[in-house]
Amino acid sequence: MRLLYLFILISTSFISCKTSKRSAAGIIGGADGPTGVYVTNNADQALSHRENGWYHVLSTDSLSVKPIITVKDMVGLKLEKDYYGKYAISGRISKHKINKWADETESAIGKQIAFVYNDSIISDPQVNGRIESGAFMITSQTDQKLPEIYKGIMKEKSDSIEVIFDGWEKDSLYYELSPEERDSVNMGIDYWEAKAWVDMSSKPDEHYWYSIEDSSEYVRLEKALEDELEKTGYSSKASDYMKSDAYKAYKQYLHENKDYINLMFQGFLFNNLKGLHGYLVDDIIQSKYSSAPSIRSYIDKTDNVDDEKFAVYEWQRKVWFLMNTTQENNTVMSDDQKARKRIDKMMEKANRYRESITDTTYLQTTVEMSYSAIDALNTDGYNDDYIYNQVIYLAALDRARKYLSEQDGKLVCPLSSHEDINVRKDLYEFIIDLFRQWNEMLDSGNFKIIKDEKGLPMVVHKDYGNK
Repeated sequence: MRLLYLFILISTSFISCKTSKRSAAGIIGGADGPTGVYVTNNADQALSHRENGWYHVLSTDSLSVKPIITVKDMVGLKLEKDYYGKYAISGRISKHKINKWADETESAIGKQIAFVYNDSIISDPQVNGRIESGAFMITSQTDQKLPEIYKGIMKEKSDSIEVIFDGWEKDSLYYELSPEERDSVNMGIDYWEAKAWVDMSSKPDEHYWYSIEDSSEYVRLEKALEDELEKTGYSSKASDYMKSDAYKAYKQYLHENKDYINLMFQGFLFNNLKGLHGYLVDDIIQSKYSSAPSIRSYIDKTDNVDDEKFAVYEWQRKVWFLMNTTQENNTVMSDDQKARKRIDKMMEKANRYRESITDTTYLQTTVEMSYSAIDALNTDGYNDDYIYNQVIYLAALDRARKYLSEQDGKLVCPLSSHEDINVRKDLYEFIIDLFRQWNEMLDSGNFKIIKDEKGLPMVVHKDYGNK
């Protein structure tokens, strides 16, 4: 489903885990340019076990204990050959960790970071700039080692996803995909997206499904509170703001209309929770749900925007559980029927629409087609329409794949307009871009064209089917 393979060049060499002598300085490039090759003359040495991924180099013989990024945070991995015919591994950091990667590389400018695989350092280049794109390519002077490293990384990535889906039959859409399509899903999504999919269906009591038809009153109260907090020369104490009429009106509205708590999660208070906003959120939630944890206790330990988002998400799940299981008189309900009913409704809507689709049905997603449209979790939180949008996307993709033909080892698409397959323009452009990426993968020599169970062409790794 998701196959996005963009990259910048990160050139490296294969070296041992501890570095005692260096003969040349390597460069990791910024977002806009390629890099040089890092060379070392040290012998292989052992390293205490570390998870495969990128680490800060603290000294000539010491790495950070915690990784910057691990293999499960990578997507779009592929083995190819560079301009000189040498093996290279390319990929990108998932959207859930791309900000952390940018911040950590910025903090390491002028220093080195190391990619560790099986307790050996594969590369330890010097960082020359903040890397915001998240994409990378790893090359090595001993490039013949890279195919085996690539296979190991791919297996680890696939296993991290399969473990999450193992035994999970909640989402019929995933298991209705062909094995080839599921393999593409595993390579295209990251650990966090897969976990969100499973969590949302297997733990519905930790996800609150709501339907708000009129938010005008909430918007008015939230704006009044925002204006109150922006007043200059007022107070730096949260307790003083809690006495204001704007705050008390906002808080009371949320207590009387708990669905709107989810709008607070998406509002201005959550733009900066390390400070006044965190105290106000705690007061609003804990005065309604006394057993709710403090959001400040979740985020105060984080040091980057990505980890803070995950901390907020974990905290939200605790609050959603209380919203689902606690009645207004604070007695605990016997089950999570409301949450399950909402999930069933979401699945029913998607499956009902899928059954109604014909070859002439005009296809468009509920929002402009993008990965966020088909993700269970996006920047706005949980996406109620993600399954519905997936149904539309897969139907449009199959409709377009019927036109594909193979010529000289590449896929040829004769379509010239979104009108040719009766879909909205943005959905058409998204699919055409996917076909372009498939041909780029075929150009690398590491992928092949196969026919899926429907007899339609798709691109998979050349080792697919040999497991």
